Amino acid sequence: MREKLAELVYQGPLGQYLWRPWYDRVTLPLVTSLVFPLSRAWAAADAATAAEETGADPQAAFLRAIGGGADRPAGAVPSRATLALFARARQGYVEAEAALETALFRRDGPDSGFTDLADTRDRAAVRFMGQRTLFALQHLRHRLPAVRFAIEGPDAVADTHGLRLARPDDAFRLSDTPPALQLSRPVMGESFSRRYLREDGPAEASDRAPGPLRATVLEPPGGAPDAAVIIAHGIAMEEDYWGGYSMLTHWLLARNIAVLLPEGPWHGRRRAHGRHGGRYGGETVVARGPAGLIDYFATHVPELGRVTLWARGRWGAPVGLLGISLGALTGQMALSHAGGWPAPARADAALLVAPSDDVEATVFDGALTRGIGATDELVAHGWTAARIAALRPLFEPPAQSPPALAPSRILVALGRRDRVVPYGTGLGRCERWAIPRANRYLRDQGHFALALGLPSAPEPLEHLYGLLTDSRP
Repeated sequence: MREKLAELVYQGPLGQYLWRPWYDRVTLPLVTSLVFPLSRAWAAADAATAAEETGADPQAAFLRAIGGGADRPAGAVPSRATLALFARARQGYVEAEAALETALFRRDGPDSGFTDLADTRDRAAVRFMGQRTLFALQHLRHRLPAVRFAIEGPDAVADTHGLRLARPDDAFRLSDTPPALQLSRPVMGESFSRRYLREDGPAEASDRAPGPLRATVLEPPGGAPDAAVIIAHGIAMEEDYWGGYSMLTHWLLARNIAVLLPEGPWHGRRRAHGRHGGRYGGETVVARGPAGLIDYFATHVPELGRVTLWARGRWGAPVGLLGISLGALTGQMALSHAGGWPAPARADAALLVAPSDDVEATVFDGALTRGIGATDELVAHGWTAARIAALRPLFEPPAQSPPALAPSRILVALGRRDRVVPYGTGLGRCERWAIPRANRYLRDQGHFALALGLPSAPEPLEHLYGLLTDSRP
């Protein structure tokens, strides 16, 4: 039923009316004033539950974890009954996730029979993520914060990254001896199989360490896809947690393309859980200011190269990169620095949805960063556009260097009404890289409608598909 409804929305006449400028006018305020604050409360409840497991008072722990100042009234704290509901959903997810992981990654036993475990895990994940709604009353009454900020000042960040600033190319090199990647057994579905790819290493994440690489691997039937596409997601996007995969993912799978969904640092299984302060997916990237973005790129850009290398080795097929929003910023860094990587680690074609050549503009003029209070926090901690610009080598492609991929194989989709990643900065990226006019898809949409509406107006996807299948050996 869910898939049929999604198909109607994306491919039927409704899609022609949904992904229009009005969509962002409605969605953006909801994201900044409701979704993010409820997510912050959800993360604080995660910390409170972890504290209760050690004998602490969960309500006091919630108040400490919520952020936004120490003068919160008592009414801003959920009742013990509400926190108990959250704790049950959390425990159900933790147990279901552990059971599925154990079964899929065990070294012996059958290679099938995991569907029930996966269904249980997926339902538990949806229920756990949906506990955000428990805190709506507190938010309506007391306006909870969107982010628990931990901004690092410009001098501290410059000192921390001094060596990398001096040699930015070295900051994005692939390791000669990376940790091993393990592929799980498959969960078989009607139209594709699901596996998980994980890196060896400690699973616990903190604000400073995101935990090891993780990715979901979706494979069409037959095991011989025409190509593979790696989707680099946007901020706070966690596709493996909401009971199904996006229509974009299904569009690719239906064309015999394998889809890899890496979990960005501090997202999904890589977020800081309650024992480490409690964060929702992607919050750490924003909470730490420029330091969070720098560490995100330093971690995830080489990971995209490693996943590309892995995908090519598994299928021997062309590999494409599709980056959306934060994923487009990550993708453009990967394309810029891939010249120093082994050839098999470089994408054969790319589609960047809402890239930029001016991160300062996104930080200081972007509607999302302003709406969640990040811009004001940065200013309060001494950040200016000039101080951010001094760090550009760590979060923007070198101004005078071309990408490692020919511009004819790079596609760009931009929304003329994008207020999250300003439209002009995306055009600037096209001009800097001399992206051919035929490869630029300029649409009368905002940020969210641009990305979500791709399957409804799939010309960029069809172009990417053509570039990849034309390059198949």
